[in-house]
Amino acid sequence: MPSTCVAEMSSGVPMMDQLHHDIFEALEKVSRSTDQAFSNEYRIFVAKMEYAFRREDQWMEEIDLPASNLHQEQHARVLGALHNVHSRVMDGELRLGREVVDHLLPQWLEFHISTVDMALALAMQLAQTETPHTPSIQDTSETSQEARPALATEPTSSRAVSSCRPSPPLPDRIPKRSPHAPHS
Repeated sequence: MPSTCVAEMSSGVPMMDQLHHDIFEALEKVSRSTDQAFSNEYRIFVAKMEYAFRREDQWMEEIDLPASNLHQEQHARVLGALHNVHSRVMDGELRLGREVVDHLLPQWLEFHISTVDMALALAMQLAQTETPHTPSIQDTSETSQEARPALATEPTSSRAVSSCRPSPPLPDRIPKRSPHAPHS
């Protein structure tokens, strides 16, 4: 799971911090799910990641962030990998899904948040000094509740602590399924 130092790191932008908190909470929930519930919990988690990335994309557009295409490309690659893994989880490859949820994705999130999301937060803070109001997650009334996954609002729960060093990014590709490998 993500280290406490990154999961609780403040970006200086409360709505971004809440978004990150909600992602870590959802990640913990899918990680703790039983094998019978894993596929559905994974699907819900992917929907929350899609929502979080859409919000960040909106923020980048609102402030006209330079090089936002690089940040958005990271989002697209990870979502592509998450969708690929979901189809394999639905085929019974739970071990792969758990590897992504328990190891690969937390490492990628730590790296992503501590680099490009912190740069976005800084740009948002600078832009906010120029504009009177930046919309918060609660200000997204144009997004219907059905289209937007429910986000946690409870305080951050305790997490296992790992070292606070940047982790390598998630690989561009998930290992191909061997035609002879049994399903997990």
